[in-house]
Amino acid sequence: MEVDGFYWKRDHAQLKKTIFNYTPVYNELEKGFAKFLESATDISKFAALAETFTKFNIPYLNKKGSQGLYYPDFIAEQIINRGKKINWIIETKGFEDENVQYKDAEAAHWCQFASKHTGVEWKFLKIPDKFFRGLRELPGTFEEMRKKLDAYTQSRDTTKLL
Repeated sequence: MEVDGFYWKRDHAQLKKTIFNYTPVYNELEKGFAKFLESATDISKFAALAETFTKFNIPYLNKKGSQGLYYPDFIAEQIINRGKKINWIIETKGFEDENVQYKDAEAAHWCQFASKHTGVEWKFLKIPDKFFRGLRELPGTFEEMRKKLDAYTQSRDTTKLL
């Protein structure tokens, strides 16, 4: 498939599971995560969504009640048991401003709506920078990454309750 190129003056990674020969990234977290997606054996394809080119966005209402546009970082296809596919919208996140919770909620809602209307399962996942940088070794699969993230999130939630 031929896709028009686009100008990108920021960092990038050269990977193969994506339709572009170079994967545009904004920071080291995105670059590291793109390389993880490339190596994850259960990810068949992915794309870093360079907002100026793909223009893929999810409208949401921000804290002030105005409409904003949320541009996710990645989209990926995971192949699980017996060839079943799950499409993921993935956000890698360092700093969280006051609108992140609204973006996350709308992305999850978008996935439910897309799943219902396409018959293909869509899910949303946020990968915190602190979690990703804290991994001693990258998992071999996206599923292993999700399980580690679940454990990390549960341990943080438990700590907050103490």
